[in-house]
Amino acid sequence: MKQRFITLDAVKVFAAISIVWLHTVSSPQLGFTSVLGRFAVPFFTSTAVFIIFTKVIQKPTVSFTDYTISRFKRIYIPFLIWSILYLLIRYLNCWITNLCTSINIKLEFLWTGTTHHLWFLPFILVVSLVTFLLAKFAYKHPKSKSWLAIIALITGIVVLIKPNYNLINQLGYTVSLSYQALPAALWGITVAVVDNLFNLREKKDFKVLPL
Repeated sequence: MKQRFITLDAVKVFAAISIVWLHTVSSPQLGFTSVLGRFAVPFFTSTAVFIIFTKVIQKPTVSFTDYTISRFKRIYIPFLIWSILYLLIRYLNCWITNLCTSINIKLEFLWTGTTHHLWFLPFILVVSLVTFLLAKFAYKHPKSKSWLAIIALITGIVVLIKPNYNLINQLGYTVSLSYQALPAALWGITVAVVDNLFNLREKKDFKVLPL
């Protein structure tokens, strides 16, 4: 039976609604409320990292190859399908309205998608694979866990307060948004390591946390 994090599942529903709100609200009267949905990407990122790290530590027998194949099927294949659907809709819109120029199919669509909000899927795929490797390393080298948590924490802070947006923005919106979400991924590792070291989810004082 798969381990479930019930409180996390409940918060995911609220975060999913927030994502929809963030991308749909546009009226002058409600536009300012879109900021309420901006917690969702950091939440989903840190949550994914936390769960992946925790499960790898608990079940370290899964190989990196098998894990990569499973994540590719679960994340990248849907990403490609949605990219194709959005592209077809764009072509259909051009054909019906005759209001747009030709649409160029670019190689970069393989990692950016055909619409801007698909950037998260390639990002979380890469983050998942890196997290898997870090969790495997932590399992094989238990004494490294504390250092891993500290390095992830500090690196996340540095990325947050010392962003080089001039360079990052030149690399495209996918890289830019991924960079902005990176601190959440790093802090997800920190929380996962601390939880593993001190069994926080088993302690009464921490039951209020969504873990």
